[in-house]
Amino acid sequence: MFQRLLISFLIVCGFLYVGDASAQEGKIEGVDASKVASVIERVKEAYGGSKLVNLKTVQITSDRRLSWDGQGQSADFVEFAPYRFIKHFDLKNEHGSVESWIRQTGNIYHMHTIVDDDGVRTANYFQNTFRTRDDGRYFQFFAGDYRLSDLLLAHHLVTDDAKISAHKEVPYYGDMYDVLSVSFDENPLMAHIYISQTDGIIQRLVMERDIGDVNIIFDAHKSAKGVIYASENRLFLGDRMIEYEVGQDVVVNKSVSKALNFGEGVQPEPERVEMSEMTVDTLAPGVFLVGQDDYSLFVEQDGSYVGVNAYPGLKARFEALIESTGKSLPLSKLIVTHHHVDHMEGVMDAHEMGATLLITPETEAVLKSDDRFSETSFKIQIVNDGDALGSLSLYMKPTSHAAENIFVYHKEAKLLFQDDHYHGMFKEGPTWVQPTAFELFHLIQDIGLDVEKVMSGHTRKAEPWALFEKGVSDTFANNFCASGRKICKDLM
Repeated sequence: MFQRLLISFLIVCGFLYVGDASAQEGKIEGVDASKVASVIERVKEAYGGSKLVNLKTVQITSDRRLSWDGQGQSADFVEFAPYRFIKHFDLKNEHGSVESWIRQTGNIYHMHTIVDDDGVRTANYFQNTFRTRDDGRYFQFFAGDYRLSDLLLAHHLVTDDAKISAHKEVPYYGDMYDVLSVSFDENPLMAHIYISQTDGIIQRLVMERDIGDVNIIFDAHKSAKGVIYASENRLFLGDRMIEYEVGQDVVVNKSVSKALNFGEGVQPEPERVEMSEMTVDTLAPGVFLVGQDDYSLFVEQDGSYVGVNAYPGLKARFEALIESTGKSLPLSKLIVTHHHVDHMEGVMDAHEMGATLLITPETEAVLKSDDRFSETSFKIQIVNDGDALGSLSLYMKPTSHAAENIFVYHKEAKLLFQDDHYHGMFKEGPTWVQPTAFELFHLIQDIGLDVEKVMSGHTRKAEPWALFEKGVSDTFANNFCASGRKICKDLM
């Protein structure tokens, strides 16, 4: 979901231990260690001096609002989705816990990730299961949370062997700032941290990306037992604010041990469908599901292929299809299910292959307004609800996920392809059911479709109708807080 922010990062080199500036001076190419040490000393005093240095734990609760361009219910108006957090960090032992709850475009995600001596584990409270992960250690996982907290940044600079590759002095808003370029552990993202020469407060953080700079502005500072922190921040991509955080509350030196478990009843997750390698699955004669992590449907018709789903990597999926079938047929048409930009990245591949895009009016609006697509002369056909395309029937319906969604039904194979309403993730049994899955279930019933399997662009599994139906029956429609936990209990 909102969870696929694709960033190109610069890998930072050079280390600095700030405890002995004279010993480090001249040892780091391009960095004046003595001057950097004085900057960090200023940060230390600004954020509480010895109280900052002696911090043992930090608890952060916040109410964030999130909005990525093109991810709204409609193409021309995007709301900021509610995104709640409860974070706990054991700074000495480098253990942490981040619990999050978000409701965006009709779907709800309630996740809880713990990093401790046992590794990385993430719970999904809608499924009431957890899975063990292999995506890194403390800083590798929580570096993003550090970048959104000036207090954690300050503590990292003052107490850790921060990787500082550059230092410069720049004017900003009528004041002079020291800018330190810092990375975290083995996490490659470099953060340029703006530190006021007047009071030592961290005012801004900049991350350089190939699509523009990400700027985080820290504001509205408060005190927690003598330790300073920003209670608000705003995140900009270029000149557009795409995220803001208000009501950030910090509690220091309180035991976090209770947060380092998932609570009662959370069981190991069932085995997931394997999706790590490119696969070509034959669903019916001339009907194929192709992908790796994300998937497109391809249907052979009249000497060519019709594709469904323009997720990134379309060309690689199509090439895998040709290699597997041995039929070098062209891609004549590509159906784009809805206007969200993560489901549109493949349109450039389709254009290069000469395919006509079958799209909704909302998708056409994004193609005309987004700089990545607006200069390209796509071949376009607008879809109407009930259109027929050979063996395929196309239904364009509104749901809480998007104002216009194309649902693709293959009558002979009794397959329904859809995006972002339901994903069959597990080898055995249904996956968790979002509010949009209820809408999908009733939409299928209202149209009167005879569906045997439900397909998704986000999973390889063709979910049998009986399992999908069971998932719907096991969950109630307005289940905003299935766990009853503090982070969402007031929504029940």
